[in-house]
Amino acid sequence: MLHHLARLCLLMALLLSAPASFALNENTTIVLHARDGFAPCDDPQQHGIDCVSGLPNVDLSGMQMPWVYVMLRNYEHIGGLQCAFDWPSTWAYFGAVWNCQGHALGHGPTGPGPIAGTLGVAFDCVQGGALITVGQLIFTSTVGGGCVSVIESGFGFGTHVGNCDGSDGAAISPANRGRVCVGVGGYDACWPASTPVESATWGAIKSQYR
Repeated sequence: MLHHLARLCLLMALLLSAPASFALNENTTIVLHARDGFAPCDDPQQHGIDCVSGLPNVDLSGMQMPWVYVMLRNYEHIGGLQCAFDWPSTWAYFGAVWNCQGHALGHGPTGPGPIAGTLGVAFDCVQGGALITVGQLIFTSTVGGGCVSVIESGFGFGTHVGNCDGSDGAAISPANRGRVCVGVGGYDACWPASTPVESATWGAIKSQYR
């Protein structure tokens, strides 16, 4: 009995000392993938890009008209995204597409930076963590080289995801934001930089003491 009580006390100590939020969607990553020319929203998935057996392309070298796919992974019950993008002023930006998810409503970047570069979009609830495409950035040239980076939005709550109930979800840390570059320097952000213990794991632990 004492041994059982000691283990239960240890469990409670671990729970109380854990980070304050195993917040919904706190491990979400913004994955970027580059291809040359137009393709449909599900093109990465059709070509085996899933962050496991097939990794996104983060090199824009040699592309005549780069399309940068903005995708999400490691989420649960997600219904929106707000983030911002930055890229060199020498690049020619053509526009963006943000209707890759059902009933998408929002606005895309008009240029680089925390304000002009902000994407804000809401869409039908998506369950689970499979790689999904939210939208695409379209460029007609990448003169001078450089990168497309996900940065902090200058609008309220910064760069974050929205929960399915319409509430503001977890912030997306800089380490969980992708980057595509001409040449080296790209980062796909397929995996979260840190992975706290999932609620399902805590449930399994607690079930031992019922």
